[in-house]
Amino acid sequence: MKTLLYFESQDKIKKSGIGRALRHQMQALDLVGVEHTLLQKDNFDIAHINTYFLKSRRLLKRMKKTGVPVIVHGHSTIEDFRHSFRLWRLMALWFNPNLMWFYRHADFIITPTEYSKKLIDNYKLGTKVIHVSNGIDA
Repeated sequence: MKTLLYFESQDKIKKSGIGRALRHQMQALDLVGVEHTLLQKDNFDIAHINTYFLKSRRLLKRMKKTGVPVIVHGHSTIEDFRHSFRLWRLMALWFNPNLMWFYRHADFIITPTEYSKKLIDNYKLGTKVIHVSNGIDA
């Protein structure tokens, strides 16, 4: 089995928490002997999408058409986005429906915390959600 780890705009997010998640996901897959790639042009069996932007949406749609299972990583929740910066209300007009679209269309959602799993479960999307520690090193 081979997994595509997809992070849109990797160069712009590499120092953030979500950017560090890439390194941790690669290490976790290496530990259990699962091949992975960062290249969409490679052959892979599962797509693991970590970002919620336009290219990520296109990838998810393409994977659904080709029958490749899609995991969406539940890094974000509406509750955590709320009040997170000055113009959050304006951005929420795009962010909230977009996030729900990704979670609704995923075959599976993995969250980094039990807290985020509980929040996403409460959205009642019909998508299975599990918590797997993000393993952030102290």
